[in-house]
Amino acid sequence: GIDFQPSGASGLFVSRTSISNANAGAINVVPGAAGSAVASLNEVTMQGNARGLRAEGGATVVVRDSVASGNNLNGFVAIAWDRPVDLTLENTVASRNGAAGIHAGQLSTVRISNTLVTGNSVGLEKAGSGGIVSFGNNRVHGNTTNGTPTATLGQ
Repeated sequence: GIDFQPSGASGLFVSRTSISNANAGAINVVPGAAGSAVASLNEVTMQGNARGLRAEGGATVVVRDSVASGNNLNGFVAIAWDRPVDLTLENTVASRNGAAGIHAGQLSTVRISNTLVTGNSVGLEKAGSGGIVSFGNNRVHGNTTNGTPTATLGQ
């Protein structure tokens, strides 16, 4: 997998990549205490890992045309303890993950547009001050518990 832990302001760009069998997760964007990260994932498949994508405090991540499927834990997760994390999912699929398809934890904002969330233990999951903002064009169905966004905006 990719474990991106910058100590300063840094960028990560991943395109047309498949990651599987990663015990620590497919992609971890975890800035250090003085670090920040801007990450862009395009056409990335994260399948059969501990988790798909994990973004933590100080990260801003945009994911387009990508899939998190068949991971043991969450497909996409944003969580922080000391500073915000921002995750945007556009034209993505979160399916057959053992925990949440999309998890928005403490201090996180996850925006979803044209996203399919199906076959997960929980489709959309929020914790603490986390929020999932939908643009109203997503399909969340067929999860053990579907969940709902915290806000729905017009397109």
